[in-house]
Amino acid sequence: MTAPPPELQGVALAEWQRLAPLLRERGMLSPLDRNHLQLYCEQWSVYRQAVAAMAETGIAIPTAAGGSKTSPFGLVIESTSRSLRGLAGELGLHFLSRSRLGIKESEATTKSEWDEFL
Repeated sequence: MTAPPPELQGVALAEWQRLAPLLRERGMLSPLDRNHLQLYCEQWSVYRQAVAAMAETGIAIPTAAGGSKTSPFGLVIESTSRSLRGLAGELGLHFLSRSRLGIKESEATTKSEWDEFL
């Protein structure tokens, strides 16, 4: 069940391809989780698009009256961040959620080129 849904594209597809094998090898992904992982990947894509857009426009944008206001991309970033945190916890994508699920960190990590720096 690591094949991505056909409608995933771009950043969302890349995130699926990154996470699905990791979750599957740890026994943390079943067919019942497909929609949940898809939603996480789609939210990640929206988050990345909003971050990129805000990097181009800045945190504040000009108003017609000559002032400035907070970029609407900030609201998208805030909203998707909340959604991603919740979904990540439910999928076991961070240390605390894995510990609550009874997964030892040594079982849930793979070797990385950055391990020697941690």
